[in-house]
Amino acid sequence: MFAELAAQTGDWTASVWAVCLALEVPASDVKQRLGHGAGEFPSHFHPGEEVLCGEVLESVGLFDVPRPLGERGTEIQRLLKAAMGASGGLRSGHALGLSRRFGRGELTGAFLLLARTVPRRERGRHAEYWAALCTAGELLLQVGSEEDRDVEQALQECRQRTVEASQGRPSANSAPPSQ
Repeated sequence: MFAELAAQTGDWTASVWAVCLALEVPASDVKQRLGHGAGEFPSHFHPGEEVLCGEVLESVGLFDVPRPLGERGTEIQRLLKAAMGASGGLRSGHALGLSRRFGRGELTGAFLLLARTVPRRERGRHAEYWAALCTAGELLLQVGSEEDRDVEQALQECRQRTVEASQGRPSANSAPPSQ
């Protein structure tokens, strides 16, 4: 949508605003996102690069539509963030992806991503990490979604890893400290 509009009008900043407002991103959020550097991206591109510019803007979350969370969603998000804190550090791409998922209210996707991520061997608090994920997974199953099967499978693995961590045995797949 952005690329077509930017190519037609030549006004890339106005195109960003139009797309965000059409997606129902609050104007205050658009202003804040543009103020945090995303507004400078279009100036680094030239006519004919509208698609590439749009992809960059998408990748930094400029077009993400925020979704407010209810009480249960807020608790799930708190648990997932507690797991992140207990991980011993996440790669920047994972952290950015999780941040964007939280803003969009995609808690199941955030849970599944964290369930596939192993805390760092030396710095991670493994038992705390897996316990937080177990509780978050249980709450997600209470909500119910079409991804329940994936959540249930990931939850089973988290429970097993919780047992291993409580016995002082980090998962065999623990990430090395150099990660």
